[in-house]
Amino acid sequence: MNEVLNMDMVGLYNRLNRFINEVQKCQSANVSMTSAPDTTRIKSYLSTLRFLVEHIDADPQLDLPETNPQTYTLREAPVLLDLENENCVHLALLLSTARDEIVMSQSARMSTGFVIFDKTRFFSFNSKAETILRTTLLRLRQLIFLSLRLVRRFKAKVLPEQALANPK
Repeated sequence: MNEVLNMDMVGLYNRLNRFINEVQKCQSANVSMTSAPDTTRIKSYLSTLRFLVEHIDADPQLDLPETNPQTYTLREAPVLLDLENENCVHLALLLSTARDEIVMSQSARMSTGFVIFDKTRFFSFNSKAETILRTTLLRLRQLIFLSLRLVRRFKAKVLPEQALANPK
């Protein structure tokens, strides 16, 4: 779908596209591990989306009897890329699916605001993305902790042997 009647959906659609691009172009996209800075940045995107949806649905609801229905043309959606980082692939796919659901929803055919079911559906996508980030960050911390322990063990084992082999 390349048109909507809801002016609020245009802004949400554009932000979703921008965040999809950001997820696909982050430093973590082409490596197997998601970095903490990228995780923090993506969390801020999801928080922004949550705030935007709450703002769109907040009172006062606009009554637009003179301008409704008005058609808004949507920009071309970004192409989903084949990335090495499966977390980034999954997040981009979630955001893309949420975007497509919203622009084909009943809310997209209203002049402003959200139908409660569409808002709930969007928040489900957002919550799922937040869960992916939480588990990713937890795994990252576990890997860092394990790596540090292995380095310490290696140093403790190798350094005394080197000192015996090279006395000064």
